[in-house]
Amino acid sequence: MSTYRFTLRTNTGTQVFGADKVKNWDSVKIGITRNETYRGLLKKFTGTFEFTKNIRASLISLYDKYGSEAEIYMKVEVGNRNKDRSSFRQFGTELKADMSTFDVSELTVGIQFIASGFEEKLFNRDSNEVEYATNTSIDGDSIPVFANETRKIELHSRELLLKSSLNIGLDAFPEVEFPTGTLLRFYGLALPLNIGYRSDDDFKDSFFAIKEADFPPEPESFFLLQASEDKQITIDYSLNSSITFRTSANGQIYSSILYVVHVDSDYNQKIVHNLGTYAPSGDPNVGVNGTVTIPINYSGQIIHDIAKGDSLQLLVYLKIGEGSYVNTKLRIRGINFQNNVLYAESKSVKPATTADCILPHELFSRICSILTGAQMPFYSEIFGRTDLGYAQDGAWAYLVALNGLMIRGFPFSGTDSETTYAKFSASLKDAFKAYNSILNIGATIEQTPDGNVRFRIDPYDSLFGNKVVLKLGDFIVGASRTPDKDMLFSELLVGYKEQEYEELNGIGTFNGEFNFAPPIKSVIKKMDIICPWRTDDYGIEQDRRKQYIDFPTEDTRSDKDIFLIDAKPNGNTLVAVKIEDYDSVTGILSPETAYNVRLSPGQNIRRWGSYIRASMPFGGIIKYTSGAKNTNLVTVKNGVTIAENADIDVESLAQNFMLPEKFVIDEVPLTLEQWKTIEESPNGLVQLESKGVHLYGYIDDVEYDIAKKKASITLKRALR
Repeated sequence: MSTYRFTLRTNTGTQVFGADKVKNWDSVKIGITRNETYRGLLKKFTGTFEFTKNIRASLISLYDKYGSEAEIYMKVEVGNRNKDRSSFRQFGTELKADMSTFDVSELTVGIQFIASGFEEKLFNRDSNEVEYATNTSIDGDSIPVFANETRKIELHSRELLLKSSLNIGLDAFPEVEFPTGTLLRFYGLALPLNIGYRSDDDFKDSFFAIKEADFPPEPESFFLLQASEDKQITIDYSLNSSITFRTSANGQIYSSILYVVHVDSDYNQKIVHNLGTYAPSGDPNVGVNGTVTIPINYSGQIIHDIAKGDSLQLLVYLKIGEGSYVNTKLRIRGINFQNNVLYAESKSVKPATTADCILPHELFSRICSILTGAQMPFYSEIFGRTDLGYAQDGAWAYLVALNGLMIRGFPFSGTDSETTYAKFSASLKDAFKAYNSILNIGATIEQTPDGNVRFRIDPYDSLFGNKVVLKLGDFIVGASRTPDKDMLFSELLVGYKEQEYEELNGIGTFNGEFNFAPPIKSVIKKMDIICPWRTDDYGIEQDRRKQYIDFPTEDTRSDKDIFLIDAKPNGNTLVAVKIEDYDSVTGILSPETAYNVRLSPGQNIRRWGSYIRASMPFGGIIKYTSGAKNTNLVTVKNGVTIAENADIDVESLAQNFMLPEKFVIDEVPLTLEQWKTIEESPNGLVQLESKGVHLYGYIDDVEYDIAKKKASITLKRALR
């Protein structure tokens, strides 16, 4: 028979005592359960420890002095019945008192304990948004300062397609008189253009003007567009107009010609497009007080490259008079504009910029330190890097986080009261959900060899081993089998929350919210893996074009939004991952300049593949039902094609290792040695046996009665 020894460590000292000072020591249960938020296994205790005699008195004295801020830790040791000192060994980890449960009765002091103070602080505060750039914890403890709080990332230009429309129209024209002359004359007519809509601010309203010139006229007279960057412009034009002239003497009008003129920054002019010539119908000779109408009927498309600072002009030239007819005065009698419109598109590229960003290992480590005060509170091989002491860089070590102000180049931190800083704040719960939605991860609390505890993140699939660590024998008769309701769902939401954009390119974003319908009809439940942070490349580019150096006092609606960017090292800085590892990427504008193609909803689903497939053991088709603004992205990598708006064959997903079923077994005999095995290897397989048939499962919940040496176990059924 075993005996127990307890050690209490408090603000005022340490006390060691036996089970005679714990009234109900034999009714307290220890356990392991799967955390719903973080998806990993965590230790738990059920029941209240009731301390008596002198231990009760010392605890009351401690509470009178420190109140709810008293710190009480307990260690439980198990020894043989002879109480040989050398036979005692620690049972589980040191426990932390939950002071909110402190209860004084006539004979006892009751306290519930949790696995560790680290865990208490971490999970009680995991919804608190904390500011990353700090060197103290919530409790005022000093926390580690990183060699580099942030890293620099070069942000390339996401090519945008800027769309605008310009309408040609004028209610009334001023009286314009063509002077009498002796030579052939050209007159340039600038068409009045009114902005219908635009995402290219380089296009301007322009006004009616007419001017005599040797050709071409001065550029400022007929301004249409001035380029703020190097770009290619496509203009679809449809002009259906006419000009009617009235003369005071005999005269002759020859033709109208529509030109597009390129003017460089030094005002050098060049005709780049002659869109056609129209001569008047009938006799071009005009008598005294006669009239003539010249059509302006042009349609087509212009594609033109223009450099920053250069201008384009859209001009109608009138060729008027010749020979004996030059002593003519002409007046415009009327201009008729109907259904005249220009539709313009320009591909816009801005210079690359740099921004501060936060690497995921530093992000989680800092948040955990702020919440708990721990010095080394985090471990993750998926986010680890060689410069942190890991054997290699993790698969997602450079999936960096930054907010809109950081993208815009605002200073990251400082003390100048006149400066706006890019303060980055996040909660542990939101940070985990953001990365989990994309990567399918899980987290646990683990004890290190030196006795410390830390928050650990791993790929979710790695939390389930393939080695049998416990054999329960023939308990299937006493086990119940029930559907695993957590794994059954009739709707799958994946991707990112829909965003409203300040300009038209937002309709091209591919990283939005997608909805799928699995082949499950027996339940009405959603599986929601929508990421709370953003990855949309148009949102990144929209912020990137509002740099601090140019717009230090201007706010944008996404300044505080948190973005994730898939990055990689490039010398001493980082650069955003592009599409160089793909065989092809289609369905989006300028895929070679896109951000976060690896983070598309369709690829997120594949990273969750084994979990999703586990819920559908009989296969079937997951139907695509709706998607983001742009659902046409198609990627091909290593011969594998992923179309974002396509149905998904369940059997095309990664092989599952679980089934949507649970085993529930009560009162299972379990020795201390077997419990120790579960504690040391909670992610291993548990084997059941029934008439020679083996069934397997993974621990979902286990509660161990120390005194009775029996356990109640819930297993997630394994596929074996």
